[in-house]
Amino acid sequence: MDEEGFSVSQESGSARAKWADLYMWDEDENVFLMHPNSMQAYLIPKSQVDPLVIDFAKARLSTYGLPRKGRPRK
Repeated sequence: MDEEGFSVSQESGSARAKWADLYMWDEDENVFLMHPNSMQAYLIPKSQVDPLVIDFAKARLSTYGLPRKGRPRK
């Protein structure tokens, strides 16, 4: 994660997304989700990342127009 966006990697491939291009974000006690559109999400298990990473993501999302969870970009 950086000021512009984030990347995710797994065995099947990797992806890079910009904060400004995300549609929505959401979370519960176990996962943090960032949606590039209404049908997809990058799912991040909270048990696998430092809570500061989630805080950073929320701050960047807020800066780029998504200040609250569950509220899609208009």
